Amino acid sequence: MAKSKRLVIGILAAALLVTVIAIAGYVYLVSNVDLPMGEDTRRACDFDSDGDCDGADKKTFSDYQGRCETDVGYNPQADDDGSGCVDDVDFRYLFETE
Repeated sequence: MAKSKRLVIGILAAALLVTVIAIAGYVYLVSNVDLPMGEDTRRACDFDSDGDCDGADKKTFSDYQGRCETDVGYNPQADDDGSGCVDDVDFRYLFETE
């Protein structure tokens, strides 16, 4: 398929999901689809969202360990106790109480 035809198809597909409205120089995107949000049923320790809390999740947690809210790379999901820093207490809450 030619590149221009793919572009037109992509634009048409996007138009089905979002309407672009321009008023007085401002552009607004309005969703045409109501997507169900649903409840997040993942466990807090499932950082990779694969349905379990395993070594891969512990490795990911270790990447966040020692970081606080003001640090680059801080992840509030890893700060399970909400103390503002990811530490050993969070590890115990997340992984040892399974």
